[in-house]
Amino acid sequence: MTIIFNPKLNKWLIFILILITLANFNIAKVRKVNAEESVVLNILVINPSIYTAQTITIKQYLPKEVRVEHIIKVDEGLRIKYDANSDSYFVSGGILLGPGKSHSFTVEIKDVFKISEEEIIDLKKQAETLMAPLRKTSYFAQGAILKSEIDAKLDGILRRQADKPANVQDRISLFRETQKDLDTAKNNIKSLKDLATQASGASGIWGIIGGVQTFATWGLVIGILAGFLLLAAIIFAMWRHQMVLAAAMMEKAGLGPDKEEIPGPKIMDATSSSIDGQDEIFQKIRFWKKIFIFIVILGTIIIFGFLLIKILP
Repeated sequence: MTIIFNPKLNKWLIFILILITLANFNIAKVRKVNAEESVVLNILVINPSIYTAQTITIKQYLPKEVRVEHIIKVDEGLRIKYDANSDSYFVSGGILLGPGKSHSFTVEIKDVFKISEEEIIDLKKQAETLMAPLRKTSYFAQGAILKSEIDAKLDGILRRQADKPANVQDRISLFRETQKDLDTAKNNIKSLKDLATQASGASGIWGIIGGVQTFATWGLVIGILAGFLLLAAIIFAMWRHQMVLAAAMMEKAGLGPDKEEIPGPKIMDATSSSIDGQDEIFQKIRFWKKIFIFIVILGTIIIFGFLLIKILP
């Protein structure tokens, strides 16, 4: 068979081929853009029987992150339904397939499996802003640790999302991992807000004595110390009262510094009984003195122990 080429026809043929090539390029480009903005889920249905045709029932759950407003397109024959128990959407339907035949359905959804770069940048700005009131305060070291963890988590999310997997299932798994890191960063930002609130309160009315919490702590310590001092004062007063009684009995018995001892059996008997009474009083004095010293030492130990518990981490 002989093929005759017409030069004019060849020009038109070349022109048509160029148009077709440009059209295919544009179509491919649009699909690429759409692929970046959406995700296509494929559902493969197979008739397991190789002898008879049968209707295959379809029930496929969508990823739990997908809401009804995220669904762009569903193939004919599928319906979107909601499962309240699992709080998830699924597609259902049925198709008649011949022996050993298969059919593929597609569900196009918005690409919700990514964390926007704008959100990450906003969170980093929040962390930087919250660090400002912590500078030159006792909360700065703790805040610096939290901010370092926040930056590490957010930078890790950006780094992993830059190398996006082509497989849809891998992309969903990556998104769920990065979502955990995002939640951790948000919790750290919340802790950073609490520190900033405490630092702002410390710079107010109670800032002179170290903040409201410090004031409450020292108030409790002062209250305990005042109680021990009051108890010690009462014991000291009782001890002094006993000393006054002892001095009075000694003076009454004629053993004071300005008294002379009067000899005689009667006087000696009185003196002997007075000495016995004085010994009993001095024993009581020594007893109360020991209690006083014990209470002072115990109070000191308790107060220092309480301060160590509050100060040490």
